[in-house]
Amino acid sequence: MNKTLPTKIQSLSRLLLALGVITVVTSGTGIALTQPRQAQAQEELRTITISPPTIEHPIKPGDTSEGTMRIINEGTTPLTFNVTMQDFIVEDTEGKPTLIKEDTMSNKYSAASWIAVYPTQFTVAPQSRYELRYYIKVPPNARPGGHYAAAIFRPDSVLSVSGTGTAVQTQVGTLISVVVDGPVTEKAEVSLFDTDRFMEYGPVDLKTQITNMSDLHIKPRGYITVKNMFGKTAFTLPLDERNVFPEAARDYVNTFGKKFMFGRYEATMTATYGLSNSLPLSASVAFWIIPWKIIVVLVLIIVAAILGGMYLKKKKKSKPSTTPTAETETPQQSAS
Repeated sequence: MNKTLPTKIQSLSRLLLALGVITVVTSGTGIALTQPRQAQAQEELRTITISPPTIEHPIKPGDTSEGTMRIINEGTTPLTFNVTMQDFIVEDTEGKPTLIKEDTMSNKYSAASWIAVYPTQFTVAPQSRYELRYYIKVPPNARPGGHYAAAIFRPDSVLSVSGTGTAVQTQVGTLISVVVDGPVTEKAEVSLFDTDRFMEYGPVDLKTQITNMSDLHIKPRGYITVKNMFGKTAFTLPLDERNVFPEAARDYVNTFGKKFMFGRYEATMTATYGLSNSLPLSASVAFWIIPWKIIVVLVLIIVAAILGGMYLKKKKKSKPSTTPTAETETPQQSAS
C-alpha cells in the first residue's frame, strides 16, 4: 500500500463500507475521523475485518431476534473496541451511509434504540477473531417497513498516519436493516435511463437512476437488452443488485461495446422490485453511433475518384487524332 495516499485510502474505505465490504486497514481510514492530534513517531499498520458487513432482519411488531457478529484483528498488536449503535440514512445517489447523531433522526426509519450489542467493550488479540452477539426488540407499535442502524466499532487506541503529522481514530461498522412486517407502500420509478443520443465512437456509457419512494429499501433485479438496427440483440447487460434506500435514489452505469460501432441502437431495461420481487420497472432509449469523420473522408475519396475518372475520360475524348495516312507512291514515267 502507498503510505503517501491517506486521503485516497480514506475514500476507498468509505466506498467499501457502502458496498458491504468492511475490510479496513487502520492507517488513517474509516467512515469517520476524530479531531486530529499530534502523531506518534512511527505508524502501526492494523487491519480489521467486520463480518457480516450488512445484516437484514424481517420481524413482526413486538417480536425479538438475535444473531452474531465477528471482528478479526489481522494486525500484530491487540486492539480494544467500544461498540455503539447509531441510526444512518442514505442521501446521495451512490448508496453511501451517513451516520446520524442520537435523537436527531425521525422515528420513521430509526432502529438504533431497538438494538443492543454485547459486550460493548472487548479486546481482540493479534491474528485472532472475537465473536459478539446482538439483540433486536421491536416495539409492539412499530411502523411497518424499513428501519436502519449501524453497529459502530471504535478502537480505543489512536492510530498514526504516515507523512501527515496528525493522528486519527478510525471507526468501522455493520449496517443493520430491520424490516417490520405489515402493510407498506412499495413504489419506485426509473428517474433516468439515458446516454448520448448521437456518438461517433463507442463504447457506450448507459446511465440509470432508480428512485425509491417506498417505506423500505428495495433491491431491483433485472437486465438491459441492446438491439441493433436490424432488431437483433447485440448486448445483454445485468443490472447490478444494489440497495436503494427509502426516499433516496441510486445511480447505475453500464458500459458496453467497442470503439467501432455503426447504426441505430435501442436499449431497454426490464427489472422487478418489492417484497415479492414482482413489481415492474422498465425504460428504453434509442441512440446512434456513426463515425462521421471516417465516412466524410471515404465520401471525399469516392467523389475525388469519380471526378478524376470523368476528367480523364473527357480529356481522352478531346485529344486530336494523330493516326498517320498512307502515302501512295506514283511511278515516274520512263524517258522516251
